Amino acid sequence: MREQELVGRERQTADFVLTEHQRSAASQLGAALGKPGIFFLGGPSGSGKSEVYERAIERALAGEKQILILVPQIDDANALIAPFARRFGVENLCILHSAISPAERAAVWRSVHEGRKKIIIATRSGVLAPFADLGLIVVEREHDDSFVEEQMPRYDAREAAIELSRLWSCPTILVDHIPSLRAYFQIREKQITLLPLPNPVKADRHEPTIKIIDLSSPHSRARGENLGDQLRYALEENIRAKRQAILILNRRGGGTLLCPDCGYTPKCPSCEVSLIWFEARKKLQCRQCGHTEDSPARCPSCLGPGLRVMRYGTQSLEQEVRAIVEKTFPQSAHLVGRLDADTAKDKKNVAQIHKDWDSGKMLVLVGTQLIGSRFASKSLGLVGVVSADSFLAAPHYRALENAFTDFADMSGLLTRAKPAGTLYIQTFRAEHPLFERLKHFDYQNFYEQELSERKKFHYPPFVRLLRVNITGGEPRREAAAVTEKLRGILPAGSEIIGPTPPAGTHDQWELLVKFATNAPIDSSSLRRAVGGAELDPDPAVRW
Repeated sequence: MREQELVGRERQTADFVLTEHQRSAASQLGAALGKPGIFFLGGPSGSGKSEVYERAIERALAGEKQILILVPQIDDANALIAPFARRFGVENLCILHSAISPAERAAVWRSVHEGRKKIIIATRSGVLAPFADLGLIVVEREHDDSFVEEQMPRYDAREAAIELSRLWSCPTILVDHIPSLRAYFQIREKQITLLPLPNPVKADRHEPTIKIIDLSSPHSRARGENLGDQLRYALEENIRAKRQAILILNRRGGGTLLCPDCGYTPKCPSCEVSLIWFEARKKLQCRQCGHTEDSPARCPSCLGPGLRVMRYGTQSLEQEVRAIVEKTFPQSAHLVGRLDADTAKDKKNVAQIHKDWDSGKMLVLVGTQLIGSRFASKSLGLVGVVSADSFLAAPHYRALENAFTDFADMSGLLTRAKPAGTLYIQTFRAEHPLFERLKHFDYQNFYEQELSERKKFHYPPFVRLLRVNITGGEPRREAAAVTEKLRGILPAGSEIIGPTPPAGTHDQWELLVKFATNAPIDSSSLRRAVGGAELDPDPAVRW
């Protein structure tokens, strides 16, 4: 939404009556202005998180300070423009993300640098803006991996926001329904102040039901490529009732093996992450340390007949859903949409998806985690996770944490549904303890167990990670040389995993360094040791 479209809209003031918890949180945030500090403002959808931090924005504006609002996706940024314009005045607002033109970006940067724009709504690159007098930072959905820039120069916008808080002596507010594991640990260690907002009692909020579908049961097996009988029947009923539905596949999943009888997935004996199946070599390999092994002829856990490769595609899911929809509505061209990495490249297509969804014309949307909170609606009756196992078995140490927060996000899509909707989760591992924690949104006990495992296998937040990427020339030989040089400069207790070629590549090798969070490492010595290799500190997703 362009600024000129909002000019002339009447500014609105809040008539929201705060609860005791909301009033306490707003008071603490107001008192924190002018001082560095990190707060986590947590609570379910409808708990008043936005109203609380918007009160802090009002106080910062009254002091002529600038406010940075960081959101994960462009959709999230666009969704904030209209309500913020109505409340704070369009003259105070600007927007920063990759979809604006270079000329628009230059104009925004000038206005921010000159202090003419006070509220900057931005995706991750907003942390690089040339602020004149920054007084408050808000990070919406702080657990989202979209805040990590994987291209050079690499940075984590969440961590950059916290550093800006120190540099500008202003508070940073991390906002989410539940904290990330990183934030939970920092709250536990008294590095972040927790501001909890409990469940609201509101007529327009309806708690969704969570149903776990056990695909290892013969009665639940998928007849099609993706949907088991239970989810298929639920979707058909939802369609007949003309309610909307969302079906989600994991954008990070695929390539791991799974036993369809008991849910067993092979893991690396050293790294405790899922092994990846390489079809060409007929081998299982660990992405981190390079450990390889053959696929077992029978399942080591239940002695079942064999393991199968987990590969799911949004296109095949879309076709399967279209066939289901056509049984009730033969003219189904616009009733089913797809939002994934491929379709999201077409801005016009994304805009049409939003239009069809908001109007109720689209009944079923299939895709990946790109389907965010923007698609919550009152007519949404069903959200389906097609393969929870592709989340649980993702080949990196954060797999279970990401699965829990992703599933919680999906449940949150249904909180506006009227009548209440249902989150269906298909899995071959229905007995996994994560699901019982999820049903009760018991993130505290889930995170405590996860932290225990992280400590046992030496993963963050108990250590720091550094990925070293070697390309060009003879990367295998150079990687071995870099490894030896690093052994000579790393502090005692450090660990080097690899080197190994990343999945699907032949012209580069990588190694992973684990070292204590307080380890004294000289950056100049480190740079000399790795030469021209690429350094990726605290890699967030791939490992």
